[in-house]
Amino acid sequence: MEKKKQQAIAMVRYENQNSTDEAIEKLNERLNAFTGAVGYFYLRADLREDYFIPTSAYKIMKKDIDVACTIAKTRMNCSVTYKELSGKGNSSVIRLRASSQRILNQATDLFKNLLTPAVLTLPWYQFKTMTDKKLTFAKNTLAQEHYNQIFISKDTRTKTIKVYGPKYEREEAARRLQNFIKDDNSIKKEIKVDPLKAIIQKNGELSESLKKFKGEISIDIKRSCIQFLSTNTEFEELKRTIDQLTQEYKAQKKPNATIDDQCLICFCEVEEAYRISACDHVFCSGCIKFQFDTMAADQSISCCKCKTELPLQDMRLLSHPEKFAEKCEISLNRYLLQNIGMYKYCHKCNQLARIINGEAECLTCHKTYCSFCDHDSHPGMSCEDAKSGNREFEAWKKMFTRPCPNCKVPIEKNQGCNHMTCASCQNHFCWLCADKHKGENEPRFRSTSSQPIYAHLNQIHGGISTEEDLLYD
Repeated sequence: MEKKKQQAIAMVRYENQNSTDEAIEKLNERLNAFTGAVGYFYLRADLREDYFIPTSAYKIMKKDIDVACTIAKTRMNCSVTYKELSGKGNSSVIRLRASSQRILNQATDLFKNLLTPAVLTLPWYQFKTMTDKKLTFAKNTLAQEHYNQIFISKDTRTKTIKVYGPKYEREEAARRLQNFIKDDNSIKKEIKVDPLKAIIQKNGELSESLKKFKGEISIDIKRSCIQFLSTNTEFEELKRTIDQLTQEYKAQKKPNATIDDQCLICFCEVEEAYRISACDHVFCSGCIKFQFDTMAADQSISCCKCKTELPLQDMRLLSHPEKFAEKCEISLNRYLLQNIGMYKYCHKCNQLARIINGEAECLTCHKTYCSFCDHDSHPGMSCEDAKSGNREFEAWKKMFTRPCPNCKVPIEKNQGCNHMTCASCQNHFCWLCADKHKGENEPRFRSTSSQPIYAHLNQIHGGISTEEDLLYD
């Protein structure tokens, strides 16, 4: 009976790329030194880079992204996959995988140029006034000017607006959007509302007749007034609508309730009661929902009767999921600002990263890097020294190595003949011709065995070794 083939898989994480390359080289030497070994064993690095973008942006840019994927696969020998992230809202990931850092860097540069958005960093007051309605209006205006491959998103964590799309479109669209924000002539005014319940539905949302207005509506519950950010024309029309709603509500209002039956938010009889779990006091469901949804993220909501703070379970039940998530996010940002030396947002996937001794490790994509310069970790070296060291290494690599014609991994020759075998992809090639490779598929550049290379060396170069080899002996 034929025995089943057994396969063992192990994953090892190293501190840096140099340690990884050294371990692979030594392990390859040992694996192939086994007595009686059949076949050829080899290890190679499996490097990856993730790019997180909104799914909506991916769909708009799909044609350009597909072209980039084809280039990465056919010209760079780099694997590219796409996946929508379930449970992450409007978020997707494009993952690049390669067997060498050089190939990965080439593919990364290609996708970085395509996927990095133009970012508008706004003052707090401007960001606050850029509502979803205004962004939709701005996007429609840009579409009329033939900027059709643009996706605009708001990042509440960084108070920025991000513009995704082809580079030639996103930069111009961002400039026009910046001018739109700068020229926004909205005016903020207040309207006294008595009672507030006249404009709040039982589900805690604003009356449907108020949702049609072009502008930003906010309510100050303590002062019983509505604040409206829009034009004078819109303001006058809103005022007439609120007067009409107030009159309709008062006409339907029941006789005054006793103090025990009153909601201390709207001071009317309780409708669709909600009982707070911590203290058992009762309020209108719509009133307390609206109070939570409109409160600032740095405020705590408490019972109006006994001042007991609402437990988290009540907040989840009372708030719309999106608004609850937004408040949690703002609270998290405030915590991060207060503990700036312990946590930060990962510059790769925008998720939370832990900082230990100046090194950031992402809890989601597991990328580790310097928390100050966002480049690879460089223990014991300043950021400036690390950058200088990288430049020196690149200069050395250019002078003393040549890339494998098949996988482009840099190879150093320090002894032996001019027949080379790439430790990464097992390609056989001529060392003397390697730096002349322009994409040809000739045997001197790509071969699965050594014979064609030796034949080429004897025929073209007069032997397997030349005077040049003296430099390496």
